[in-house]
Amino acid sequence: MNLYKKTNKGFTLLEVLVVVAIIGFLSAVVFTAANASRIKGRNAKTISQVREYQKAFAQYYQTYGYYPVVPVAATPICLGTGYNYAAGKCIFSGTQYSEVPATMTELSKYIPSTPPVNTYLITLAGGQSEGAIYTCVTTACPIDPATSLNWVLEGQVSCGPGTLVGYQNGNTLCTSDPAGGR
Repeated sequence: MNLYKKTNKGFTLLEVLVVVAIIGFLSAVVFTAANASRIKGRNAKTISQVREYQKAFAQYYQTYGYYPVVPVAATPICLGTGYNYAAGKCIFSGTQYSEVPATMTELSKYIPSTPPVNTYLITLAGGQSEGAIYTCVTTACPIDPATSLNWVLEGQVSCGPGTLVGYQNGNTLCTSDPAGGR
């Protein structure tokens, strides 16, 4: 019988540290991939919603010969209703704009619902943005370069159905005419 026989019943400190390091590395990789997927998903949802609004604007224009009117000419309005930023408001590049249910009711004849577009805050150079805006320079809203939709996507990505305005704070600012290239 050997009284000095050593029995190993546990892990050494080095083995435990190696396992913890491997788990930490794997979790960092998974969380990074999940975050990138979340951003791509939100951008895809925003682009899809903008396309639906563009179709509704095109059908509205085809019916009436002009785009929906806005309460105050040249003052943007929120595209959709139900934003989280403040009751009845969206924010675009640091400026708050109003939801206008009457305009959205007019569009709802051509779109199943009028959801808010991207209900999460994205930072631009001018401030935070949540939503998309519709701008019309006159009360009759003809086709005009100043009649537009504007929205923001996370990261430096393609605008989808619109034109790149520029990148601000690493995010993409997009625009299009309301009917998406009419």
